[in-house]
Amino acid sequence: MTDRRSRSRSAAHDLASGPSRRATLLGAVLAIGAPALTACRPGSSGAAEKPAALEYLVIGDQDWMARATDDLSAFASTQPGFSASARNLARPGYDDEAAQLAVAADPPALMWHNISRARFADLVTAGAATDLTHLWTTALSGVSPAVSSWYTMRGGRYAVPLNIDLYPIICYDVALFRRLGITPPPAGTRSWSEAEFLDACAVLRAAGLDPLAVSGLDLSQQLVEAIAVTTLSAEQLRRYTVDAWRPGSGYRYTDDAWTQVFARLQKWARANVFQPRSAWTDQVAAMRAFVGGVSGMVAGGSWTVGGLTQLAADAGANPELDWMLFPTITHPSPLLSFPGDGAFIPAAGPQRVPAEQLLAFMLRPERMLAAAKAHGHIPPLNIPGLGDALDPLVVSMLEVSTRLGGACMNWPTELDAPFARVCRAALAGTSTPQEAGQDLEDAASLVRTS
Repeated sequence: MTDRRSRSRSAAHDLASGPSRRATLLGAVLAIGAPALTACRPGSSGAAEKPAALEYLVIGDQDWMARATDDLSAFASTQPGFSASARNLARPGYDDEAAQLAVAADPPALMWHNISRARFADLVTAGAATDLTHLWTTALSGVSPAVSSWYTMRGGRYAVPLNIDLYPIICYDVALFRRLGITPPPAGTRSWSEAEFLDACAVLRAAGLDPLAVSGLDLSQQLVEAIAVTTLSAEQLRRYTVDAWRPGSGYRYTDDAWTQVFARLQKWARANVFQPRSAWTDQVAAMRAFVGGVSGMVAGGSWTVGGLTQLAADAGANPELDWMLFPTITHPSPLLSFPGDGAFIPAAGPQRVPAEQLLAFMLRPERMLAAAKAHGHIPPLNIPGLGDALDPLVVSMLEVSTRLGGACMNWPTELDAPFARVCRAALAGTSTPQEAGQDLEDAASLVRTS
């Protein structure tokens, strides 16, 4: 057993060696554990179907750990003798750690689905994830085709969405804008031009505020993605985030269209849109900067509204919140929505039946409504009562959303770390836009040949 585990972990460690090699190694790992898989397939009578305990591995955000705890407690109350534990991994590096755990000899029973689409496709190709198509049929039949297409791979669906995210938006205090004479963007477009955005930032800065707090540990990556969405056309965005890294592609990140994205980031930095007190922070700290009167605006997703409301209440504040899209630079910027967080079941796990039962429970309308109300998590499908459970501002965003019809970054995990470094260097001004594009192109060229 020790030897099998060591071989599994060694093979999993090589997942970064390229798509074809990763698939081969994952297949070898699963072949090693094939006898164990046979004993625990759904419908078999193996003793492994009745575990003493089940482990649910989630990512390390506090609100998602709280949701996991809520779901496990509620499920346990309906299942006498059920025992489960939840632990988390930090978001940075989760893709790599999760991919290794998924192919280990003793994987968690249920795992977070935050793995990039390219990385998860490797797991699916190697047979390392359980096909959950039948769960979609019974619990997610009302999901839009755009959602289901995102989760469809090799003719099946190997993960389920537990919520969706809306991106990119900026929240602001209407009363603050009114006091400073800042005119919000019109309700019809919910978007300033870039000039209007920079003018508003100048007014906020003159008032002693940081113009924009950007949440997330990788501030520069969020900004570059948001700028790319409003700078590149839909076709350009598809080319550069889906096609440009593929073998044989003629598209290059050194092309002018992508270089202009980095140039725009530097333009905003030179205009002091991002100030030290509100930069390079996590999402909670960014929201606190806004609620505490440090920043005039805060960027994020649908979670921002619910979090701001609660933080403001805790601080005894009552801001008059509203939201806008990131400024339109070249192309109109519809509110993009895309698949958020979910879960999958490692095929090598000995507890797949109870894991699927737990997933089915979590996808019940009453549980999704509870998560929406308690944690601001938007269900992947419309269910009765959702409007009453969500913050009214979130509901208003959903009304104008394309409901998962937009584009988002979709490239191999191997590009994530280089992309982060390139973005930080461009934001700091230590790389020119051309140099940033070349650095990203160098990283992509390695992926194309792997």
